[in-house]
Amino acid sequence: MPKVKNLIMSEEKRETRERQFRCIAAGNMVLYDISKDDIALKIGKTPRMVHEYLKRPGMMQYDTLVRMMDALRFTQDQRLQCIA
Repeated sequence: MPKVKNLIMSEEKRETRERQFRCIAAGNMVLYDISKDDIALKIGKTPRMVHEYLKRPGMMQYDTLVRMMDALRFTQDQRLQCIA
């Protein structure tokens, strides 16, 4: 499965989407009181990998990204900001 950052897009657009993902993820973690350990359990990764994914979202595969968005309770609008 292709990694998200390998999709064809400009470097600036990719950085903008990664920045948006990090902001939304941080906000939802505070809003819904979700810890990195909670996310790790829900997506089946270690807390260290969750930390790396939150720091550099472009290294996630698409299925991991979707599971992380589910764990972080992204709304449909928030998902579109990060993907579309």
